Amino acid sequence: MRVAPACVIALLVAGCSEPLELPPQVARGRHIDLHTDADVALYCVDDLLAREDRFVERTAAFLGVDPPAAPIKFVWDPEQDDADPQPWSCETGAYCYRYREDDGYGWVVSRTRTSHHELVHAVEVPALGQHGSQLLGEGLAEYLGSTRTSRRALFEFPLKLTDNIGALDLDYTVALHFVGSLLQTHGPAEYRALRQRLHNDATPDEFAATFAAVYGLPLADALASMTSVVTATDLPSGCVDGDALPLAWPASDLLDTRLTSTCGDGAAYIGVRDRTSPAASGLQALYTLDLPLGSYALTFTSTNPAHGPPQASLRQCVADTPEGMSSYDGATSRDRLPAGRYALQVRFPEQPETDRGEAHLRLARLTP
Repeated sequence: MRVAPACVIALLVAGCSEPLELPPQVARGRHIDLHTDADVALYCVDDLLAREDRFVERTAAFLGVDPPAAPIKFVWDPEQDDADPQPWSCETGAYCYRYREDDGYGWVVSRTRTSHHELVHAVEVPALGQHGSQLLGEGLAEYLGSTRTSRRALFEFPLKLTDNIGALDLDYTVALHFVGSLLQTHGPAEYRALRQRLHNDATPDEFAATFAAVYGLPLADALASMTSVVTATDLPSGCVDGDALPLAWPASDLLDTRLTSTCGDGAAYIGVRDRTSPAASGLQALYTLDLPLGSYALTFTSTNPAHGPPQASLRQCVADTPEGMSSYDGATSRDRLPAGRYALQVRFPEQPETDRGEAHLRLARLTP
């Protein structure tokens, strides 16, 4: 199920010199420091941070900027309390990126363990400035950091775009369509120039004049040409090369195997207890495999029932509405799946060796 973003763009925290007291730092990657005050039962985060570091580097490379000089402080806060917010909390919503320009660092707040949308902000804002157009910034974050499409924005798009210039209640799908269309047609250099020249309080006339100066064509003509659906460029977890361990689909059309994973093997990631998500306990891992068209049955069972229920979710590596199926606590699910690349996300049952996971996977192709 796709979850609509609840994000806010970088917030100005000007003139702040007092140290910011974030939750404890529990791990450090190349570009990201992980902070959380959840009840961490297992510090198995190296593979997770390595994947997120690579996303930061891909984002910076696409934009043609350097990754942030200071580590991005990623605050995983699964138990946000709107009635008692912390100084570092989001002003609205459960996800945000905030930046202290004077201190040269920023932090992401996220209810979930990852948030690529906010990490795009964490790359763009230090490089291009925090006062730029929210329309551009959110459109970029959606284009590079989500798996959505802009189909819903196509009807009367020029009018929708004009209505969203300077809007407080921004339509992210409209922003995705505008920025994605620009990037696909012209590339990132013109985007960087427009982003750096357009202040967030620019009027529609100022927006149009600056656009014409950067792109060399009237804004109205550009909007009229944006008639094709834009698909965001991010992929579901495990679908990027190097982010998951590969599984080979056998000629017998039956994958019947014991899956094992250990912290640091390239597939494992954080196993954490928190009061709101007991299913978060236990080691988790990502695998990837290529499937032919057919009807499938998926069963994921514990090798030791005393260790608790395992869970497996198979998701197609495409944007917006990927096909997939899941198995929980040994139950078999059946569905017809199109051919293509799939990511298999598993949660192993808890067991005494908390840095190791083990369960039995059975994926059968029933009919072509």
